[in-house]
Amino acid sequence: MSGPAASARTRVAVVLDGPCAQAWQARALEGLRATPGVEVVAVCRVAGPRPSAAAQRRQALERRLFGVGSDATLPVDVADEGDPGSAPDLTVWLAAAAAPPLPAGVRRLELVHGDGVHPALPAFAFAAARGARTVVTEARLRTGGAGDVVVARTASGVRAFSPVVTASFALWKLAALVPLAV
Repeated sequence: MSGPAASARTRVAVVLDGPCAQAWQARALEGLRATPGVEVVAVCRVAGPRPSAAAQRRQALERRLFGVGSDATLPVDVADEGDPGSAPDLTVWLAAAAAPPLPAGVRRLELVHGDGVHPALPAFAFAAARGARTVVTEARLRTGGAGDVVVARTASGVRAFSPVVTASFALWKLAALVPLAV
C-alpha cells in the first residue's frame, strides 16, 4: 500500500507523572516511540497525588521484605519534549493525577483500575484489603462530547501479602499494553 493513507501516523502526546516519571511510564513511552504508525509529538508531566508518609514507609518496607526486583514505580528522568500545546490526534494519559475534562472532539487514552476511582497503587492496596483476587484495568478511549470505548482490558492477580509487589507486576504489564491500545 502506498500514498497518504500508508504514511498516515497517529500524532500522540503523552502525559506522565512529575517531577519524575515512573519507570513503567518511561517503558510505555519507549514502546509508543517504537510503534509503527505512531509519532510521539509531545511529552509533558503533571504533579500527581503524593502518598502519605505512612504509605511511603509501608511501600519501602514491602520492597525490602519481598525484594521487588525491577520496581515499576522507581523515579526515572524523562525529558519534556515537543509542544504540549500542539494539537495531537490522541493524548495518552499515564499520570496518576486525575485528567481534566475533555473539550468536544478531543481524544484521550486513559488507564482505569478497578472501580475507576483510584490510581494504580491505591487500587491494588484497596483490592488486597478487600480480599479481591484480581484488579481489572481498562484502557479507555475517551472522546469529549461522546462516550468511552474500552480498547483493551487486562486482569492482574492480587497478592494479598503485598500490594506493592502486585502493583509493580501489573504496571510492567500495562507498560506493554499501552502501545497496543493506541
